[in-house]
Amino acid sequence: MTWTYVSPSNSLADEVRFLIGDTSSASPKLSNEEIAYLLSNASDSPAFAAVQACRALIAKYSHLVTQTTGAVSVAYSDLAKNYKELAASIAVSQARPLPYAGGISISDRDEQDGDTDRSAPRFTLGMHDRDK
Repeated sequence: MTWTYVSPSNSLADEVRFLIGDTSSASPKLSNEEIAYLLSNASDSPAFAAVQACRALIAKYSHLVTQTTGAVSVAYSDLAKNYKELAASIAVSQARPLPYAGGISISDRDEQDGDTDRSAPRFTLGMHDRDK
């Protein structure tokens, strides 16, 4: 298992490590080979690979129990929970805006109708009807 980190601008793998906080050689979370695998499955998208890395770490820590030795306690469930929140945060921060289709719901239509800054529609019902 190899582990390296220089900076997020150094490589896609380092960017993944940066996003998930795996930047300390004293406590490595994933190997270079594991990150390379995640990147290959994510079409070289560091953000998507980072979300997958978090999910792998959730799986790693989810089956471990809380351990207490004297006054020191390690709650692995907290680690799993933190990685779950991190995965959601990365996914949201890297999300692209979705197209918006207004007026689908009644409340949305009413909100759009009440917007005084909204431009008038170019097409209206009856615009081609002839007066008879």
